[in-house]
Amino acid sequence: MKRPDRDLLCLLPAAPIAAFCTSLRESLLLSLAFCIITALTVLFSTLIPRSLPRSVRTVLYSVMGSLVYIPAALICFSCFPDLSMGIWIPLLAASVYLNAAHDAVFLKGHLLKPLLKLLAGGTAAALLSGALRELLASGTVWGRTLLPHPPLPILLEPSGGMMLLVLFAAVCGAFRQSVRKEGPSC
Repeated sequence: MKRPDRDLLCLLPAAPIAAFCTSLRESLLLSLAFCIITALTVLFSTLIPRSLPRSVRTVLYSVMGSLVYIPAALICFSCFPDLSMGIWIPLLAASVYLNAAHDAVFLKGHLLKPLLKLLAGGTAAALLSGALRELLASGTVWGRTLLPHPPLPILLEPSGGMMLLVLFAAVCGAFRQSVRKEGPSC
């Protein structure tokens, strides 16, 4: 059974994507930060005994996430010195360690597959969002003009980014439903 607070925690990474990923470069920066912070936090979280109370584990996860944030931010800012993420990398780190605190996601012995799915999904959402928002709102991709008159400048706003993410979620949900209905074919 899914808990409602678990569903809300899954939405936390969407805020940095909706607010920050207005271009492909920004999406690459956020994806790099997301992958570093998520992979290291989740891997280090396996060192914390599950026998500890959940509240203690959550505090330890947050300390680990804070420590992982420092090298991740340094790496990201050295790769993209001209971009500033403001509060979005710390929010991303917070969402990762809060999600890691839910033991149902990362079970002992079954860590790699959910971690890779999480990294791939977050990276795909950020890159697709950034590329589409840059193209449709600015008419450019990676700074090269492709559309002289961009059709949807509203996508540069965080609300436009959130609408795009909701559209992605609906399309992915419909695709997942159609795959489940078809079932395996032999």
